[in-house]
Amino acid sequence: MKIKTLLLFVFLTNTIIGQVNEIMVITNAVSNKISKNKKTKLEEKYSSKRKFGKDSALVLRVPNEKINSKYNNYVEEIQKTLDTAYNCYTSNRHIKCEKISNLIMILKIYDSDWPTTLYLQELSVYEQYDKKLYDEEYIKRQFAIKRRKEINDSIAFIYEQKNKRIADSLMVVDLNNKKQKELDYKDAQESSDENSAVIYSTTKKQQTKKDKFRSSSGNYQYYRGPRGGCYYINSNGKKVYVDHSYCN
Repeated sequence: MKIKTLLLFVFLTNTIIGQVNEIMVITNAVSNKISKNKKTKLEEKYSSKRKFGKDSALVLRVPNEKINSKYNNYVEEIQKTLDTAYNCYTSNRHIKCEKISNLIMILKIYDSDWPTTLYLQELSVYEQYDKKLYDEEYIKRQFAIKRRKEINDSIAFIYEQKNKRIADSLMVVDLNNKKQKELDYKDAQESSDENSAVIYSTTKKQQTKKDKFRSSSGNYQYYRGPRGGCYYINSNGKKVYVDHSYCN
């Protein structure tokens, strides 16, 4: 009797569990369908086409008073941030896509019924635009660096050529000065030789004259003083003046 009761209990328990599982499956299906219908209705009612350059894409903007979600503050923040991103897009400014992406992911976790697909698609457009903007700026910076280098090289070349011309001019001036010094030295040497010849000739004449004086007396060499006096030097080294005729 106890075994039959136990078997009956097990049978009824399995039957109840099976029915509960069927109910849960049906409930999930209904919930998914409701969620899908909610997403579809929101997308159909509040989505619109927006131009992005030559292309266009659907964007979702649900009015704040029509947001039917427990996490409406996230929805409002996402839509506001996406509008700011669009203004940046139209004015060629950078967009903080990372902040928008984080908000969308949080909303997707907290409220899976809310249609976040269109938000993500719009965000993808802004991410591609921002990447393109960074690439263009990078190319411009590289071009500016290259151009600045070319200008600096040109300036350096000009200064190098200028310094070379100055050095060449100084070299020419130095060479000319050297040649001029050589010519001056040569002229000085020639002039010195001429002066030496004149001095030698004068000395020779004076020597000849003095010899003649010596020959007149035979013992003394006579000298004419600065005032015209005539004298000779005796053995004691003193001047002895004599008649002018001795110096004639």
